[in-house]
Amino acid sequence: MAKAAQTHPAATKTAKLHPTKNDLPPAVRVEMIQLLNQRLADCIDLQTQCKQAHWNVKGPTFIALHKLFDKVNEAVEEYVDLLVKTNCIIDGGQIWWDVRPHHKYSTLEYRICDIPLRAEETVTIAALFQAITAKLWLLRARNLTFRPYRRSLIMENKWRAARWGVRGLLIDYGKQAEVPYVHLLDELLEFIDDVVDELGTREQVHHAREILEEGTGAERQLAVYRATNDLRAVVDFVVQETEHGLA
Repeated sequence: MAKAAQTHPAATKTAKLHPTKNDLPPAVRVEMIQLLNQRLADCIDLQTQCKQAHWNVKGPTFIALHKLFDKVNEAVEEYVDLLVKTNCIIDGGQIWWDVRPHHKYSTLEYRICDIPLRAEETVTIAALFQAITAKLWLLRARNLTFRPYRRSLIMENKWRAARWGVRGLLIDYGKQAEVPYVHLLDELLEFIDDVVDELGTREQVHHAREILEEGTGAERQLAVYRATNDLRAVVDFVVQETEHGLA
């Protein structure tokens, strides 16, 4: 599971500061890096959507929209190319967000999670993502949907999850109330129940309940530190957990 109180991976990968004459405090510079990186991610997401629309637009305004979407896509490509040429990024793969179509391959990337301690926890998270994607595709194929929520509301729950982990309260926007994480986990498992057997991942996705019962990797590391007050003991524990179940 994602580690409580840890920032998004983008923060740790893009917030490296170099000597500069910029007199902004380091904390402000780090925050600005994160904000600007998110704007870049939004820009690339817009490019992907415009490129898709470019090839799928229909109707009497086809020509005008076809040209418009192509123009937007070309502008974003030029922007990314400039960032690559000026050594801001190596390629589009260094632009971080929670989920995106891959910039080179026909795959969907989920980048929201930290690295779990155990291999089976990684498999569980991958299986959940796979099942969610399959269920959303199934709904689309049946011309069905579900209630969408504004990005600002989703970000509130994302912050709560990062800060408090699985022991915190998340917001059920349908009920307009705070609820324990386990309630939303049960809803999620019910939501994907009709696709997991075909995927062959029922056991893997339901391991999410065991993670909740046993504690996340973050919780287990904190428990070791509280018991030993020794960071070396925590490192030894991480090594043991990484090898868990692989022998």
